[in-house]
Amino acid sequence: MLFIFKTMEITIQILALFVLIATGLSIAALVESESESGSSGITKIAPKSGLVNSSQGLSVLLGTNISFGSEGELNVAVVTGGVSQILKGEGITLNPSNGLGAVTVGVGNIINTGGTNTNTGTNSLLLGGANNVVSGLDSGIVGGNSNGVSGPYSGIVGGFNNNVSGHHSGIMGGNQNDVSGPYSGTVGGNQNDVSGPASGIVGGQTNNVSASGSGIMGGLQNDVSGDYSGIFGGTQNDVSGSNAGIVGGLQNVVSGTGSGIVGGQTNNIYAGADRSGIVGGANNGVSGRASGIMGGDTNTVSGSNAGIVGGVSNSVSGSRSGIVGGNTNNVSGRDSGIVGGNSNVVSVDYSGIVGGTQNDVSGNYAGIVGGANNNVSGNYAGIVGGVDNIVSTLRSVALGGQGLSTFAGTSYAGDVALVGKYNSNGVSEFASSSGGTSFRFVVGGGTADNNRKNAFSVDNIGNLYFGTTAGTSIYHRQSNGLFAAKAFTIQHPEEEDKWLVHGCLEGPEAGVYYRGKDIAPTEVSLPSYASKIADNFSVQLTPIGKARNMATSEVDENGHFQVDGEGAFFWQVTGTRITINPEPYKKDTTVRRVGPYTWHE
Repeated sequence: MLFIFKTMEITIQILALFVLIATGLSIAALVESESESGSSGITKIAPKSGLVNSSQGLSVLLGTNISFGSEGELNVAVVTGGVSQILKGEGITLNPSNGLGAVTVGVGNIINTGGTNTNTGTNSLLLGGANNVVSGLDSGIVGGNSNGVSGPYSGIVGGFNNNVSGHHSGIMGGNQNDVSGPYSGTVGGNQNDVSGPASGIVGGQTNNVSASGSGIMGGLQNDVSGDYSGIFGGTQNDVSGSNAGIVGGLQNVVSGTGSGIVGGQTNNIYAGADRSGIVGGANNGVSGRASGIMGGDTNTVSGSNAGIVGGVSNSVSGSRSGIVGGNTNNVSGRDSGIVGGNSNVVSVDYSGIVGGTQNDVSGNYAGIVGGANNNVSGNYAGIVGGVDNIVSTLRSVALGGQGLSTFAGTSYAGDVALVGKYNSNGVSEFASSSGGTSFRFVVGGGTADNNRKNAFSVDNIGNLYFGTTAGTSIYHRQSNGLFAAKAFTIQHPEEEDKWLVHGCLEGPEAGVYYRGKDIAPTEVSLPSYASKIADNFSVQLTPIGKARNMATSEVDENGHFQVDGEGAFFWQVTGTRITINPEPYKKDTTVRRVGPYTWHE
């Protein structure tokens, strides 16, 4: 308790002296000494005691063993200006060239003579510590060791070997920090340097801020040279763009205005890449405006409003385009993209690739999904899967297979669909560049010698090919618009190396038939729905075993007919589908067709 009261008493004395100095009052010296009774107290010393008080100000000394640069007891005090000098402590030496209004509190202090604390600043404060130097106007140091303040209106609190030369600046703690910029400062840290105005560093080591209104918090060897920018942690990061920043990471660089990097290593946002960003990843670079990269390695974005997410060695140079994942993919078209895959390329606008490897899209509004070495150069076209497929015609597609190709020939230039396996040696069969047959739709595969064997195909005028050799149709439309044959093909049931081709029965009507076997005399009944879908029935009877006389009635409205005679027989009933007009007028109808199927409405 005695220690506490003693400390409070000394503090009150110092505060009282500050008030006196601030008001410009001239009083006698206050000397802390032992009274005759041995008690400690404050004693007023009158001018007759030998203390010289000038009319311009006064000197106040508190403590013991105080001298004034000459031998003997208190006999002279040198006041060199209109503001008082205050010294408190033991072994204090006052020199006539002291700073005006200097306040020094401590032990073994020397004013303007070197060796320990030195205070030569006007209206300055040096409180405690060792080897500190104050030379700035209205400046000060509190504690610490080997700190120096030469800037006016500046200060240091604690720390070691810190230096402030900028005005209105300061340092709190830390080691070997330097502040030369005005209105700037550092808090803690080691070997940090602030030369920019209104800037600062908090913690960290060997960080540097040379720009205005900028700062660094923590980290190692970070540098900010762009105005109103900053770095939060990390190592060897550099920000030269204004209104920019870096959070964490290693050796990241931001030169674009209003741009930033979060984490990652050796990422770079180049000058001119304003309002851009990188999050994580390594060795990524952004040179396009308002663009960005998230993760990945060695990705580059040079297009504006573009981006990459993940992946390795991907590149986007088209504006408003992007890549997600994958490796060595490239997008140079606008509003285009690639998702995953390897070594895929999109060089046109509004197109894309999803997955696959070494696919290439050069047609607008086109795309590829999966597969390898596929190429789409036709507009509004696409490929799904497969290998070495090529689509170069409008609105065309290839699905799976290998070596499927479409070319813009003289007979047709688009709307081609290829499905299934096909050998690359037969590309001319699909769309001939020399005026040969052009096919709209091909399913299946073949060999170089027999291109559409095991295939189903439809050419550009509707001819149907299935399971035949090249150039032989099974459903062929003649030059007059009529079709010469309609057939289907199946494996020959007895000869392995042959097909069995059957044609379709044709006539000027859509017919229905029913057949069966019975014994006369009898009544035969057709299915209950027969009379609802057909009419105009005819009945044919064939006796079994030997010729005999037989007769039949007409089919009634309920679908029944009567057979007279004796013995077994075969019967067949043929009718006409109702609602179908076999000879409609062209002016009253519209003809529709899909592949081999044609109908009128």
